[in-house]
This record gives sequence, C-alpha cells and structure tokens, in this order.
Amino acid sequence: MSAPEVSRETLRRALLRLGWSEVGSFRNTLQYWEPDRARRTDLAELERVIIPLDENASDAADLVEEATAYLGQRYGQEFEQTIEMVDLMLARHLDEVEVRRETKNSAGLIEWQLGNEAVVSTRDILSAAAKAAASKRKRYFNSESIISDEFLSQCFMGQTKVGSYVVTALTPAEVSLATSRSEKDQARHPRIEGRMVTETLAESLVAVKDAIAEVRSSGGQVEAFELAVASGVSFELLSALEPLTRGTESGIQIAYFRTDLEDSSHAPVRQPIEVAFTPEDGQVIGQARQFFEAAPEPSLARVTGEVTNLKNSTAGSEHQIKMAARINGKPKMVTVELTADQYDEAVTAHGQKRLFTVVGELESRQRGAFVHSAERVRVEEAMVSDVEIRSRPDRTSALPPAMFD
Repeated sequence: MSAPEVSRETLRRALLRLGWSEVGSFRNTLQYWEPDRARRTDLAELERVIIPLDENASDAADLVEEATAYLGQRYGQEFEQTIEMVDLMLARHLDEVEVRRETKNSAGLIEWQLGNEAVVSTRDILSAAAKAAASKRKRYFNSESIISDEFLSQCFMGQTKVGSYVVTALTPAEVSLATSRSEKDQARHPRIEGRMVTETLAESLVAVKDAIAEVRSSGGQVEAFELAVASGVSFELLSALEPLTRGTESGIQIAYFRTDLEDSSHAPVRQPIEVAFTPEDGQVIGQARQFFEAAPEPSLARVTGEVTNLKNSTAGSEHQIKMAARINGKPKMVTVELTADQYDEAVTAHGQKRLFTVVGELESRQRGAFVHSAERVRVEEAMVSDVEIRSRPDRTSALPPAMFD
C-alpha cells in the first residue's frame, strides 16, 4: 500500500484525529508526536513520529514522508480515510464540532436509541446556534428558520472516534449565510458568516455552564438562565442539550479551522474549546428548559419611551438601544435591535430628548423586554420632560400617556 502524499498541516490534524498528541519539540524546528497510552499497540515499544516545523528545512519532506509511511502501515485504510477527511476540511474551510457521550465500554458501543438521541441533539444544537447568531431570543418558535436550514445544509457529518460515542459535525467557517429570503431587505436581515455560528455556539455553551453554577449558588433559581439569553442560550439549545446530558457524562468540543486571513496576519492559533456536562448538570438544564418553555410567544406591539442607551457597532452590524418605557402599565427597560437608519433616528430622539416609538414583536422577560427587529420607528414631537412632569402626582392627577398598545 503506497502512502498518500500529505502536507504537514494535514498530517498534524490527522494525528489529532487518530488520538496522538504533541509531546515535545526541538529548537522550534521539530515536533515529537506519540499516541495516547490507551491507543498504543505495544506499551513496551516507543511509538513516535517527527513533524518538521520549517517546511523549507532540507529534511522536511523526508520526515513527512517517513511519518506518513509509518502511519499508513499502522492504521491501513483508517489512515487513508482520515487523510481524505482532513483534506476535505481544509479544502472547504470547515470547523469541527464534536459531541461526546460517555459509554460503558471502550469500543464506543451505545444503545441505538441513545446513539440516535446524540445525532439529533447535535443537529438541534447546531440549529440553535445558527438562530442565535442571527438574533438572541429566549425562544424562537418559527423565527430564524432560514439561517438554520441554510447552515445545516452546508454541514457534514464526520467519522466517529474510538472510546466514547462521538458525533462529529463539520461546519462551514467562511460561507455567507442568508437570514431572509428577500434580497430587498438586507438592512434588517444581513448575511452572517459561518464562523459566527460556531463562535456563538461556544459562547452559549460556556454561558450554560455559568448559569448552572449560578443556579446552584442561588438555591435552585433557574431564572439565572434568562441572563444567558444575551450569550445565545435559548429554549431550543436547552432542549437539544437535555437528552444529551441525561444520566451520563457528556461534552462538546469546538476546533476552529485556521483561515487564510489568520495565517497571513500571523494571528495566534485558536485553541479548541471544550465544555463538559455531568448528569447533575443535565437535571438543571431540564429545569431551565421547562422555565423557557413557559415563555409566551412574542406579539406585535408599539412601545414609546425615552432612549436611555445607545450601542452601535458597524463592524458587527449591531445597532441596539435601550428605552425606558411602560409595559402593561409597569415601568420596564426595553432593548431594541434596529437597522442603521433606524438607529440614526434613535440618536436624534436621544439628542433632542424626545420620546421615541418602536413597532415590532415584543418579547417580555423577568427582567425587561426585547424588540428583536423593529418594523418601524418614529421620533415623537413630545419631549421626555413633558411626560415626566405630567406623570408626577404632585403636579397633576392625570395618568401618564399610554406607552404600550
């Protein structure tokens, strides 16, 4: 069997997939790799391959060829399939998401139902991350299905690994994902890069772990999860994690593809992110899922109030404001996502100290409320000070003007 011709980067990634790890280096010119102890064929024999760090070194090609020949002989067809998979990842610029569920045997065998749950959970986790990359919501109902469908259609399922039962998803890092079918409304529905989905997934998983810790420290108050919505945690994500974490150890690892831009700018290598869950974590996730499930579906509303905070990021296409308003007669802080043009009007209202009106789907939460995509906005003629004066009981008995319809 002739050894396939591979690059240093392909070889390095293949070694990681085969359970090898870097154990040392020599003067920043060579790397030494060995298999994990559990995967050695002969514990009495030292197994090691050497990978050159300098591709221009005189012996670089020979070292790669020797390592490739040895691994081809050791693993046979498995090595060739691994090389093909890594080449695909590099060619298509794919990030890697591994969803792991512990099993009771070293061969990675798992009951059919549990294995199927892991596959479904992986799909639903990716779907929730895609939706969260477009907008942060407590529950999506039928929203953001377009970006979810488009993202999943460009993902691949990779090889499983020895040991735990592992589902490997290969996700596109550099594709541009649509968030709307309409080409005319790009201002309200900008396209999103695939890498943003994996970054959102990583952020949301860390937020889940933080929320679990907060629940335990607060005596079981699952309302702590509501603060994690801003980091991408949703009913859909919790619903995907619950069966995965039920009754066993589990974890998710995200490894980022290194883009050409990162290589050219000499940016540091992004280390994989891994988040582990215990069965006890799974119980808290189930409670949080029930709490999120009870959230009412957002409804179309008109909100009028004072613009108190402005947040603008042209790089991330983020145009967000906070408004002090009344919801069902109660004072609440409302966070609103705007287009660039709508944001300019909010800036005008804030600068002139005038009331500002937003029409859109309103999502109420324990702390505040959210309008994720304003349909229309308006700077009112009324001054903020006028409302404040009329609402003071010592000045007039008249009720303040309605802030919510």
